[in-house]
Amino acid sequence: MSDPPLDLGFAEPGVVFESPTQNARVLTEMWAAAQLFCPNCEAPRLSAHPPNAKVADLYCETCGEDFELKSTKGRFGAKVVDGAYAAMTERLASLRNPNLALMRYDLARFGVTDLFLVPKHFFTPAEIERRKPLAATARRAGWLVALCA
Repeated sequence: MSDPPLDLGFAEPGVVFESPTQNARVLTEMWAAAQLFCPNCEAPRLSAHPPNAKVADLYCETCGEDFELKSTKGRFGAKVVDGAYAAMTERLASLRNPNLALMRYDLARFGVTDLFLVPKHFFTPAEIERRKPLAATARRAGWLVALCA
């Protein structure tokens, strides 16, 4: 018997935020936890890390692989903005760096349009760039964000 086809549509969220960005984050993370299988060991589902986990969104309960999900409604450029620089470089130094899942979505169609997986062995400290600090007026002033080159 074959596996059921991948459902590219989003489920209705239980909570709606004022911020469209927060709504998109919830929708994409819910979709990933419900639909993605582990490409390392082929476990049928990934589990969500607790909210605000450093440098990982999802993990495989079977093999322990971690996954960082980055999603956008537009196109990804040459670099992907990630979390705090210190947390990312610390994670890479620990040899527990996550795989990267890049998702494009379309809210008008209420679903995923593209999904790419970048295996963790492509990430080394040399690939991470420190971004200039955000302006003092920025909501997250003081954060130095990593850019995956």
